[in-house]
Amino acid sequence: MKLTTTLTLLFLLFNFNLAVAQDSTFSKHDFNFYVDDVKKSINNVEISIIIAGDTIKANKVGNFFYFPLIDTTKNFDLEVKANNITFLGQGYKAWILNRGTRIVLGKLTILKKLLSVAAYNGMTKNDEGWEWYSKRFFVLDHAYTLDIDNRDKIKELQFLIINPNNSNSLVTTQKIIK
Repeated sequence: MKLTTTLTLLFLLFNFNLAVAQDSTFSKHDFNFYVDDVKKSINNVEISIIIAGDTIKANKVGNFFYFPLIDTTKNFDLEVKANNITFLGQGYKAWILNRGTRIVLGKLTILKKLLSVAAYNGMTKNDEGWEWYSKRFFVLDHAYTLDIDNRDKIKELQFLIINPNNSNSLVTTQKIIK
């Protein structure tokens, strides 16, 4: 009995070390889902990477997702399934995944309420760069921006933001649904 208890404790400690990514062969990822700038709690999320036709599903432990580190010469695709949305982002560099990331999946249905960077900065049509900044809109409490052409004609826009840890880089991918 004592041996069984000791072995069980050792097994649990070993699995806990893997789960919290103490092992340097895994990257750790945070995931959030938003609808019209409001963070939604979700229970059923599936995140996968696709490399050279092979699909690797993330291991979810607590609130984080873990992937094995991948060869830095490879690119990967990221597939996220949450709340009846399947989003596929393609052609990301391996270093982005290997650093660990904050992954944000979002859906916008009220695009008319978005604030443009031009409006935020008080720009007018006469200002240099106005046309470009008038098509760039703040999302998620002014934390990120998306470039949106003809927003008055769009009923739903989905986006995926990948923000690598300890990096000044950011990758946004978006698709118009309706």
